[in-house]
Parts: sequence; C-alpha cells; structure tokens
Amino acid sequence: IFTPEDVSLYATLIGDDNPIHRSSLKNETLHSNVSQQIVHGMLVSSLFSSIFGTLIPGSVYRSQSVSFQTPIYSNESVIGRVQVKTMKSLKSRGMLVTCLTNVYKNNGKEAVDIVNREHTSSCVTGEAVVWLPQSTKSSH
Repeated sequence: IFTPEDVSLYATLIGDDNPIHRSSLKNETLHSNVSQQIVHGMLVSSLFSSIFGTLIPGSVYRSQSVSFQTPIYSNESVIGRVQVKTMKSLKSRGMLVTCLTNVYKNNGKEAVDIVNREHTSSCVTGEAVVWLPQSTKSSH
C-alpha cells in the first residue's frame, strides 16, 4: 500500500508537480466524483528493487523495462512479483539473471491472489536484469 503521504513525499523528492499525484484531484477522466491520487509509476516500480535487495543482498540492479498498464491509487493493496526468466553464468564474476517483473492490485477483494491471478489486475509489467556477484547468495 502506498499512502497519500508516500506519494506526496515522492513528488516533493523528485520535483513532480503533476496534479494527478495530489489527493485533492477529482478524476474526471474516469467520470468519478471520488478524489483519486495516482501513485507515481516509478514509485510503484521501486518495489522490484526492494524485492531484489531484500531477497538477494549484494545483488546489483542492471536494467529494468516497465510498462504501465493501469493506474494504482493511494491506499490500494498491491504486490510485486519477480519471476526468473534466464540465468547466464559470468564464470568467476557471478551471474546475470533476467526476470519478469509484475505489480498486481486487487479488484475489491481483501487479498491479492497472484498465484491464481484471481481478482487481480496487472498494473506494471516489465523485465529486469540483475547481476549476482560471485559472493552473493539468495536468502530464499
């Protein structure tokens, strides 16, 4: 969950004054009378770095492609998923791992079921390349 405060702090940090990231905006594009604050796509994408850094301390994020499918609004429940696609040995220098990356949100249900993809929407999709130096070991 990204709170309105998270979005506001991120907007201040990067100098983004776009009104779609303010909680007071009425989203007329969606014909909604409810104030909806869209979370920055790059803030959402930062989940991938967190996943890699937490599960594989010492890993180095080399690249990331992202495609934003649907908006995520503040206070929506989301979950990031990383799936290994390929692994390439760099001999004594470690390994390059290419991963599929996705962020899902629930569709009005309490839990996000990414295994069965029930009640979920894919919001961010992409591919990441991560370098695992020889000394790096996954904790999971």
